[in-house]
Amino acid sequence: MCQRQLTPCLKLSVMERCNLEDIVLIGFGGHAKSVADCIKRQGKYRIAGYTDITIHETEYEYLGSDDQLEHIYMSGIKNAFVCIGYLGKGCLRENLYTRLKKNWFFCACYCRSECNNS
Repeated sequence: MCQRQLTPCLKLSVMERCNLEDIVLIGFGGHAKSVADCIKRQGKYRIAGYTDITIHETEYEYLGSDDQLEHIYMSGIKNAFVCIGYLGKGCLRENLYTRLKKNWFFCACYCRSECNNS
């Protein structure tokens, strides 16, 4: 049986949730909440936690600031989603994406937050 804490995913059995790959959310502002909702609905990843400069009250574990990203990767989490919204922060978002993709994470996304259940 799965020993890790499970993030509820829509329409997934316990065994299916145990087999999900972990993903870390980079940043946890308003955009991150939309991204997290989409990730849960798609059922492809289990949100292991988030990084940010501030601890937020949320169901997800705070993993530290972005300075912890290498440690997070080394702990076995190979997927990340840059959850910094675009307004006024496009360069920051793109720089984070490039840094993640180049140095550690296999899947570092920063695309639109549109949710598609298909």
